[in-house]
Amino acid sequence: MNENVEEIQEETADLKENAKEYADAKRDQVRTQIEEKIEDLNEAMKELQEDGTEEAQQQKAKLEEMKEDLQTKLDNLGDKAGDAWDDFEGEVKKSLDEADQWIKEVTDEK
Repeated sequence: MNENVEEIQEETADLKENAKEYADAKRDQVRTQIEEKIEDLNEAMKELQEDGTEEAQQQKAKLEEMKEDLQTKLDNLGDKAGDAWDDFEGEVKKSLDEADQWIKEVTDEK
């Protein structure tokens, strides 16, 4: 009987470790996506800064807002687990997609 209990405890520990490794890998993946998008936003803002027009400055301000939003998400990345993680990951994906759209719009106009 003790052997069965020990086996179950070992299997449970293994499952917990696998779940933790998976969650860590997902966090690393999302962290990398956010960091890369922040870099893309920085590049687009740099191009707009060089433009100097009022429209370019307004676009730059919008990209700056997106960058701040992504930075906040990056800062809060470690605070999410379970269902909150799924919601958070969905929010991040939406923000990344929106940032992509804006970057394409402002860089295609040049």
